[in-house]
Amino acid sequence: MFDFSLNKEVFDDLVFDFTAAIIELLKYMKRRFPVRSIKLDWMEKPFTQMFIDDKLYHVEDNKKNLVNRIHYLISEDFPSIDDSILRRTIKKYIDMVLKVIPD
Repeated sequence: MFDFSLNKEVFDDLVFDFTAAIIELLKYMKRRFPVRSIKLDWMEKPFTQMFIDDKLYHVEDNKKNLVNRIHYLISEDFPSIDDSILRRTIKKYIDMVLKVIPD
């Protein structure tokens, strides 16, 4: 178990660096993988598409595939972030994309 009382300053620096890296990763994904949503009058709910490597992919019901594609493309750009954290952050980004879409 880690004793927070002994190294509080070191722990605070680590938490700040980790949070800053995640925020930087989310900004990077927002710039590199733009999203568009299309809703026509006859549709019940809009469908969302994401540009990945100059191709359009549907976001709904395609999360696992998108996480693998994005992870493959950006894993070398963020070597300081562990793979599990990187994948979890990609999943959260896709969830945020899906929440923003109006019904």
